[in-house]
Amino acid sequence: AQRGVVIEEAVGATVIATSGIFVRLSEAEPIATAFYRIAFSLPFFWLWMRVEMRPRAGEPAARPRALADWFWMVLAGVILAFDLAAMHWSIQYTSVANTMLLANTAPLYVALGAWLILGERITRRFLLVVAVTLAGVALLVWNSLSLSLDHVMGDGLGLLTGVFYGGYQLAIKRLRGKFSASVVMTWTTVPSLAALIYPYC
Repeated sequence: AQRGVVIEEAVGATVIATSGIFVRLSEAEPIATAFYRIAFSLPFFWLWMRVEMRPRAGEPAARPRALADWFWMVLAGVILAFDLAAMHWSIQYTSVANTMLLANTAPLYVALGAWLILGERITRRFLLVVAVTLAGVALLVWNSLSLSLDHVMGDGLGLLTGVFYGGYQLAIKRLRGKFSASVVMTWTTVPSLAALIYPYC
């Protein structure tokens, strides 16, 4: 079981690490690329959710019913759409390395939001872990990193990506205590699609 978890984490890390490269190679517009990424993933999320929702021990998996639950689903989905839009536009104006580094500042905003909004306490250990993580990311992309006025718009969008991703993580934190990952991923993907297709309506 532990080996399986390690493999899953390795695959996940690889996919995340290479996503920016594929966005750069895409011939579609940035928003269109983001839309297709979400659209292609939705059927897999839906199938995953349907499998998990098969009755187990006489009880089906939890699904959103209350208005507050749907509110957080929609909010998380819209924030995710903004996150992807900012990231994809950032890659058009700066390097992939810059975008991914700045997007990975999200833990800072998660910690700040958890403190200001959720009233959670920030420990020194957590701050140390965040600092070490960001330093590690910086070292990995140092050779490709370039901060200049020529890239200021792209770098700004990269920072905004981190802000939106931090907001997305805070939003789904309210949901993960009640719903499985498959339910959250499926129902937050739908409003993401709607938000990304809106500019083309």
